[in-house]
Amino acid sequence: MKKVTVSLDEKLIQRSRDYARQKGTTLNQLIRDLLAQTVDQDRKQRVSSFLDWCDQSQITPKDGSWLSREEAHER
Repeated sequence: MKKVTVSLDEKLIQRSRDYARQKGTTLNQLIRDLLAQTVDQDRKQRVSSFLDWCDQSQITPKDGSWLSREEAHER
């Protein structure tokens, strides 16, 4: 695991440590969990937006049928 240095206000650090202690975890774990949650949520939102766009689009092939995977990779 790599280390990262983050600069935070001392009061925020103390309040965060107190919060983490109340939750039975460490400040480091709290930060890791919050970052993972934020990144995963953003990724899920992007995928969801793309899938919504796909559902709403009226894109169809010229002849009205899609190629199979095998047909698409034929040379």
